[in-house]
Amino acid sequence: MKRIFLAITALLAVAGAKADEGMWTLYNLPQAVYDQMKLEGITMSYDDLYKSENALKNAVVDFCDYCSGVVVSDEGLLFTNHHCGFEHINKASTVEHDYMRDGFVAKNRKQEIKTDAFVKFMISQQDVTNKIVSPAFNAMSTKDKNEFVENLRKQLQDEAKKIDPSYTVDIDPFYEGNQWVATTYLQFNDVRLVFTAPKSMGKFGGETDNWMWPRQTCDFSVFRIYADPKTNGPAEYSESNVPYKPKRYSKVSLEGYKPGSFAMIMGYPGSTNRYISSFGIQQRRDIMNAAMIDCRKPYLDILREKMASDQALRIMYEEDFAHAANYYKNSIGMNKCIDSIGLIAQKQKYEAEVQQFVSRTGYLRGKLDLELLKNLYEQENKAYKAYWYYRECLRSNAIVDSTRDVATETAISETMIQKYKDNVDEKYLPKSYTEKDMRAMYAEIREDVLDYQRRIGEQEQLLTAAILRMEEDKPQYSDANFTLRLTYGQVGEYMLAGQPSGYYTDAESIVAKMKMGDRVDDYKVEPELLKLMSQKSFGKYADKQTKKMQLCFLTNNDITGGNSGSPVFGDKGQLLGLAFDGNWDSLANDIYFDATLGRTICVDSRYMLYLIDKWGGAKNLIKEITK
Repeated sequence: MKRIFLAITALLAVAGAKADEGMWTLYNLPQAVYDQMKLEGITMSYDDLYKSENALKNAVVDFCDYCSGVVVSDEGLLFTNHHCGFEHINKASTVEHDYMRDGFVAKNRKQEIKTDAFVKFMISQQDVTNKIVSPAFNAMSTKDKNEFVENLRKQLQDEAKKIDPSYTVDIDPFYEGNQWVATTYLQFNDVRLVFTAPKSMGKFGGETDNWMWPRQTCDFSVFRIYADPKTNGPAEYSESNVPYKPKRYSKVSLEGYKPGSFAMIMGYPGSTNRYISSFGIQQRRDIMNAAMIDCRKPYLDILREKMASDQALRIMYEEDFAHAANYYKNSIGMNKCIDSIGLIAQKQKYEAEVQQFVSRTGYLRGKLDLELLKNLYEQENKAYKAYWYYRECLRSNAIVDSTRDVATETAISETMIQKYKDNVDEKYLPKSYTEKDMRAMYAEIREDVLDYQRRIGEQEQLLTAAILRMEEDKPQYSDANFTLRLTYGQVGEYMLAGQPSGYYTDAESIVAKMKMGDRVDDYKVEPELLKLMSQKSFGKYADKQTKKMQLCFLTNNDITGGNSGSPVFGDKGQLLGLAFDGNWDSLANDIYFDATLGRTICVDSRYMLYLIDKWGGAKNLIKEITK
């Protein structure tokens, strides 16, 4: 649990803060935050956001514990990103029926494809800190703490199941373990693929445009949640299941937005580290991110060459490539941002202010020791470097998987083993590169890292506690931990290379890139899609003010990984689109939010409907969504 504080210079009072800062839990949304949302333009009551039976949060889902999504019809139809549905689209694909490459449209319910996807609705949250935190708990070993929390989780889950047998409960730490929250969920396991555009559109721009603006990617896919026909509750897959009737679904908007339009995102941001110390930021830059960059480049080079040579290999390795490439580029961008804004030095200056507060007030004096924290990080570095090189090189890449392509697997294995040998301390080299010896070495590395991280975690928790006390008169939000959060802001551009970025892209811009497809593979599309996007008129899908077909747009919302697929709501809770990426200047977002440069890139709901209608010919879905 290594997290960093909201802002380097301390969190401002909400009345003076930028409206885009913060990933707020809904169950205890501060009144000052909601008041600011009203000033920014929201017209919904707090009850309609969270408390009421048909609250908007009931339309938002955790998609497979790594993304978010939104229910858009009274028959369980679900929107999420294409890259979130990627795994399930890929698994359904074969050389004969390549849904990833060619797209897929279910014209009726019987054609919808069974997947192993699942979704979870958040029912409620409650603070359980007083049931966990105590001097006795603080004195426990990590293992005993985990067992204590798990026993409480089971107890709360048993109580929840008395209300509904389908309920499950998770308990998560907030604010570096200074607070604990229990969340009750309802999980549905029968989720079927309904629609996906061809990869050329769902991943348009590929790695060339990833994390960049301007974007034209139509990053969405459509699934449907199925339920028990008698209870409308969760059920394992069965042909007798029926579409789920949600408590709330979001109306998909054709009205669009303009600069300054209120934009609210609800979703499940995965992990931020904004409370982490300057020493932790330096370790992430120099070890974790550096290892990802160093190891993933040769891995991606091998896959790129093999995938280009054979369609079956492309399908086999496409998901692996997409995942590796995403965080490879993310690590490069994050390190660039850390250095360009002098983040480590700024954080050190802020820590000096925290230390002065401790000295002045006596709060945590004799407990919080920043010099000790610095030394612990330095002592951990050799083991931590071995840990990350092991994860990147050996954990899944060193053993030839005979169920896949042996030539590809062998090339990866040889390259990754050599990369590991060249970069870690001799202490962490296994006797041989057999699975047994590598696992034994990993156990040793992990034990060393966990010992340091336990001691580091104690000091990071104290540092966070000091920050919370120092800023106790101001609203605070915890780091993301894949629990439901709300973030709000506005639609708008920013200055990009000294020029206004524009707040949306249009059909003309994607056509210009499509015509570069003979030179840039990531811009290649099928002729029918070039023709479709070259239309002179887009009818009801064109923006009423600009008269253009708007594709993607920018907001200043505060998001991170896990928010992919999150709905972007307007002032009345109408669906404007889906969040799918950040811009290059936001890649330090996990550890620091830059309100000036950071932006969320969203796909316009009208663009999605246009492809469903005009490419897919799925009048059945358009009727269902817009009724």
